[in-house]
Amino acid sequence: MNFRRQRPGDDIDATPGGDDDQNFSAPPPPSRSNKDMPRNLPETKAWKEGVSGAKSVWSGYLGILGHRFKNTPRAKQEEYILRFSQAVTIGSAALVLSFVYQFLPTFARVFVLPLVLAGAYLVSNKVVAPTMVARFEKHLNPWNE
Repeated sequence: MNFRRQRPGDDIDATPGGDDDQNFSAPPPPSRSNKDMPRNLPETKAWKEGVSGAKSVWSGYLGILGHRFKNTPRAKQEEYILRFSQAVTIGSAALVLSFVYQFLPTFARVFVLPLVLAGAYLVSNKVVAPTMVARFEKHLNPWNE
């Protein structure tokens, strides 16, 4: 006696080799000549349209940033340069430290991490930011006195 509850679809036989398998045929793929097909992805129309759209968005964004930077007072411009130099210098130090951190003994890790980050902060404030301000002097607004 079988007390198993009957579920919908239990009466379907899906074993291979039935009569219906012999009569099924898929349509052939559409034929295209090789000259119609692009050689690689960057040659497709969608890629070119996407790249041109991304370039126009990026150039618009840079235009907005440039316009905002030019209309900012000199002190704020130098503060932006300082923050950017801090981010780049500390990020570079963290990246370099991540390569060698695993080889340092645990005792050295405790002291090296804060020393490297503090050193990067000082270098960004005392060396990198003044150098960048000097290089971009012609693009900065004059001091209002």
